[in-house]
Amino acid sequence: MVTSDMALTMEFSPTVTPGITIDFAPTIGFTGPAGVPPPIVAKIAQDVADVVHEPAMVERMRVLGIDPIGGDSRAYTASIAADRVRYEKAVKVAGAKGE
Repeated sequence: MVTSDMALTMEFSPTVTPGITIDFAPTIGFTGPAGVPPPIVAKIAQDVADVVHEPAMVERMRVLGIDPIGGDSRAYTASIAADRVRYEKAVKVAGAKGE
């Protein structure tokens, strides 16, 4: 796993336009079914944030190349939307087509 600090530089790939950098850092998070009551979502988000900010967990995650963030459901939803924009860019640059 990588963070955005380790973004894949496309100039190393002969199949993509040289000089274009696209961040393929994964997003790791929790999702649940629609309709989970907001207080439960908030409690889970807080519990996860508490764990990922524990010093031992931060150290372990950083060794694995993960930047621990921890946040609420709005921040995670925004992160997923940003991922979609990045991946759409990669698909367009690569000229990939859906089958």
